[in-house]
Amino acid sequence: MQDVSILNQDWLLIGRQVRTGFDKLIDLLTVDANGSVIVIELKRDKTPRDVVAQAIDYAPWIVTLTDYQLIDIYQQFAERYARPYATLEEAFEAKFGISLDGVTLNENHQLVVGATQLDASSERIINYLNEHAQLPINAMFFNAFEDNGNRYLSRAWMIDPDEPTNPIDRKTNKDPGTGSFTPPLAMKDHGSKRGVWALLQAVAPRGIPKLSQCSQRATVCGSIFRKRAMWGSVR
Repeated sequence: MQDVSILNQDWLLIGRQVRTGFDKLIDLLTVDANGSVIVIELKRDKTPRDVVAQAIDYAPWIVTLTDYQLIDIYQQFAERYARPYATLEEAFEAKFGISLDGVTLNENHQLVVGATQLDASSERIINYLNEHAQLPINAMFFNAFEDNGNRYLSRAWMIDPDEPTNPIDRKTNKDPGTGSFTPPLAMKDHGSKRGVWALLQAVAPRGIPKLSQCSQRATVCGSIFRKRAMWGSVR
């Protein structure tokens, strides 16, 4: 994935498969307009608890990164993946319209787990770390469907980004068999947008279901980032 706008339009991707000082690989590394660093760990074939633990394991290394190290990470990324901007300064200004010189990089950081669902244990861990340990970790859930040649992607935060200590009500969405949380669906047709299917293959290795196979009814809406999930039906 070289375009994280399908995750968040306010993030700039600066690294992919970034090797840490502990010889681990971070799936995706991004920054926002304030210079905050966001670590994104995709579930792939890892268990929910493993992916949460792995994201947390990156934090001690992330917090030590200097401006120069982040600039170097982006330069290696740009060279490897032939990015349109050769330097972080150019990419940052093109993305956000402001100069990197006036921004303090890595003053804050955030950990984001990308998955189709989490088990109850992982959910409790994330909530506890946010509420009691002040560790900024969140989960972004994905679901994708195909319907008559159209492709749909849904995204939802586990914890509202505007209210990080107040997770949304998840009681009605618990799977009675597993206790895991599957978020309600709010969807948008991304058509052939690059990166969407690669992302879903990473977090949902079992494959993309047909819309008719989904037991939940979904809404096709113009905006898929909402403070609360939306319900409806596809006609």
